[in-house]
Amino acid sequence: TYYNGPRKWWQWLKQELQNNNDMGKFWSKHELLNLCKELGVTGEVVPQETWQPYAHYRFDLLIYS
Repeated sequence: TYYNGPRKWWQWLKQELQNNNDMGKFWSKHELLNLCKELGVTGEVVPQETWQPYAHYRFDLLIYS
């Protein structure tokens, strides 16, 4: 795993508390669809095909104006 020791876990916790995670921002479907709504565009969630790695949590988002 990425956080494979106490030092990395502490670095992760510090970054989380500072809202500065080096892994980046992971957006939920709900967050992205709300953002589309706020911007006046339509968002459509497209699930990953089940054979693809990590399909259980990854998705695509099509945005229409």
